[in-house]
Amino acid sequence: MSSENETKPIDLFHVLRQFVRALKRFWLPVLVLAAILAAVSFLRDYRSYRPMYEAKAQFTVSSGYGADDIFASTYYDNAAAEALAKAFPYLLRTELMQDLMRQQLGTPYINGTVTSQAVANTNLFTLTVRSSSPEDAYNILRAAIDCWPQVAVYMVDNPQVIIRRAPTMPTEPSNAFSWKRSVLKGGVVGVGVGLALLLVLALFTRTVSSVDQLKELVNLPVLGVVPRARRKKRRNDRAFVLLSNMPALREPFRGLKLKVDKLEGSKQVLLVTSTVSGEGKTTVAANLALALAADGSRVVLVDGDLRSQSVAERFGKAPGRRGLMACMKDPDLSVTECLIPVSDNLSLLSGPSVTDLRYSIDAKAMRRILAELTEKFDYVILDTAPCAMVPDTALQCHFADRVLYVVKPDCASRNQIYNTVSDLYDRGAPLTGTVLNDVPAGQNHYGYKYGYGYKYGYGRGE
Repeated sequence: MSSENETKPIDLFHVLRQFVRALKRFWLPVLVLAAILAAVSFLRDYRSYRPMYEAKAQFTVSSGYGADDIFASTYYDNAAAEALAKAFPYLLRTELMQDLMRQQLGTPYINGTVTSQAVANTNLFTLTVRSSSPEDAYNILRAAIDCWPQVAVYMVDNPQVIIRRAPTMPTEPSNAFSWKRSVLKGGVVGVGVGLALLLVLALFTRTVSSVDQLKELVNLPVLGVVPRARRKKRRNDRAFVLLSNMPALREPFRGLKLKVDKLEGSKQVLLVTSTVSGEGKTTVAANLALALAADGSRVVLVDGDLRSQSVAERFGKAPGRRGLMACMKDPDLSVTECLIPVSDNLSLLSGPSVTDLRYSIDAKAMRRILAELTEKFDYVILDTAPCAMVPDTALQCHFADRVLYVVKPDCASRNQIYNTVSDLYDRGAPLTGTVLNDVPAGQNHYGYKYGYGYKYGYGRGE
């Protein structure tokens, strides 16, 4: 097996697949985050909104000795007048100008800001006053126009202000509140943050997505690739996908069954496990049992997950009163008396779940049970608990002739799979191969395309 400690370059295509997968899975939280930030942006802007009013006037400055036309050449000193226009913003900030304006306004402070913008190569400029009060904006503008000549006299004789556009009282705020802009701004930020989080998740999610990656990681042959098969869910329906109600699975499990038949050596006791829950190991075990039974083999499916006995219920059968646990506790109890028939060739051993988490597998009792079952059945399939979650599975591997390891794409991390399989190797488990389960249909990057030449497809159309 390849070591997971080795540094490998980032596969951008894999990251993109992970990002798309995460987006399909978490698109609703991204939208919720966008809605939350949109609401926060609206509330913040609404509470901090302060209407501001602008009063403007456009005028020229001159020395007072020539015509009042800005394009006239009869100015006493047009260059000096132009210099006054450019110096106007600086004169507004002088202490003398501020004192004169406060005196004219009759207030201890000026409730607004005054800015000016000069037109290049002319003595024409615009004076703008911005204030939270429309009256203050207008009065401050008038005061600035009236007080300016008293300050400009130090630069040129007889300075004059010639108004081209008289100031008016503002009636509407210049910064009208736009709730649409606030909501859009927060929503865009929320979507951006959500997508960034999904990208980080894609970068740091190290899972198996293809047959080649699985082979490289665990150095085991891939015995089967099971496509994702969907069917309509019914209320209170816990049944997993079976060959009996999903024809799309028949061909993949027929192929898996043929590969199992071709295995050399003993293969009577098959153990099916996975790394974590949710990878479909029970689905694989059940459908493999159905495929073997359909060809005439006598098969018994043993529910080896003591803490979660569910095989019988998922086959549509009532759980037996006595399952694997009862058979281990009572050496005089015949295992065949506890079996639940499914068909002529298929039986189940599944009973009530164990509530005592301290209980473990009894090795001696397990050998006795398997010895009795192998006398009556061609195949004994053990559906066990996930290896990374329950230690019983590693012990049960010692009683199996073959171990099939189920992996679902983009489910367990590469480290989890690698460490679990390494532990099974170290314990001497007879690992035979892997099964890649629940693969999205028609995606080439998994190494297979589905269709098999049949009129039905193996995807959403099923």
